[in-house]
Amino acid sequence: MELLQMTKQLLGLDGDEHDSLLNLYHAIAEEEILDYCGRVEVPKTLVSQMAVIKFQRKGTESLSNTNYSGNGETFLKEYPPQITRRLETLKKSNRRLRTL
Repeated sequence: MELLQMTKQLLGLDGDEHDSLLNLYHAIAEEEILDYCGRVEVPKTLVSQMAVIKFQRKGTESLSNTNYSGNGETFLKEYPPQITRRLETLKKSNRRLRTL
């Protein structure tokens, strides 16, 4: 299934009204995964789940009063544990590949 269609199905969206925004969220999520995990094969289901969260939080991002230290892992605090676990697994598998 195509990434955009998968994300729209998860959100229950029809039509193409939100396509450009969802594509942007896909790109942002993929960059976050690569920044955190390094060069890995990025699972489209993970990108889709992260885009869904970004879409659902659109407009409410600034309601949180969280102070970040500026390190590269701060974005993980924005995602639920099941996504964080997948990111950690990807990161660990990438480390093992580089040491072989």
